[in-house]
Amino acid sequence: MSRPPIPPTQAPGTQRLTPTSDTQGLNWLIKQSGPERWAMDHDTLACLLSCSPETLGLWQADAEKSNSLRLPTDTQERIGCLFRLDGILSIVMPAELRFSAFCLPTSKDSLFSGLSMRDYLLSDPATARFYQLCDYLQGHVVLGRSLSQQLLR
Repeated sequence: MSRPPIPPTQAPGTQRLTPTSDTQGLNWLIKQSGPERWAMDHDTLACLLSCSPETLGLWQADAEKSNSLRLPTDTQERIGCLFRLDGILSIVMPAELRFSAFCLPTSKDSLFSGLSMRDYLLSDPATARFYQLCDYLQGHVVLGRSLSQQLLR
């Protein structure tokens, strides 16, 4: 399996978008994982970020105290992909399904074989899978396919 492309902000010799981007990204994801949005508990979020629940708790505490949180590159990429996923869903899904679409079972004919997008990522939490998910969804947007009808039952 080939390695996913390195995001421009992580390419060798580049700088982060802002000195606080890790803190802002983690804070966004914590809000996004809340009950009114993606409805993920702390352990599920930690699994998606490929860290222990204890590590996630330490990162959260650091993010609340300062704007200088430094996350591993792998975690930065995962948060970036989840941010990209949210953007894609905001374009292609009806407003009332935007947040729940991440957790709802999908069509058996889709890439996800009936799993929700969340469960698809959890079934193999390699970073490459995050890129695969986003590329699949973005390809449908570019091709103008009705993603909401294809994905959801």
